[in-house]
Amino acid sequence: MSVVLGREVLDANRMAESVVRGHEGFGVVSFPAGLAREKGPGIMRKPLPEEPAHAEVFGKKTRGVKRAFAMRCTWIIPPPQTYCSS
Repeated sequence: MSVVLGREVLDANRMAESVVRGHEGFGVVSFPAGLAREKGPGIMRKPLPEEPAHAEVFGKKTRGVKRAFAMRCTWIIPPPQTYCSS
């Protein structure tokens, strides 16, 4: 799972909107990096040329792990309503 390290975004004086620029239909959630370590997978910095704050959450994401992430995430930028409809 690709993620962006929020502290690095803020330290670079960037706004959350910069994370989804060019990714129409995506939103931004926040969760503590410790959650990735606590629930079994891990998190590792993997900077990309276009996104220096990029990282990856690795390891198996069981139903319980996915549920834990869903329960602990906070929306920062919700995706557009057209993408939320079923």
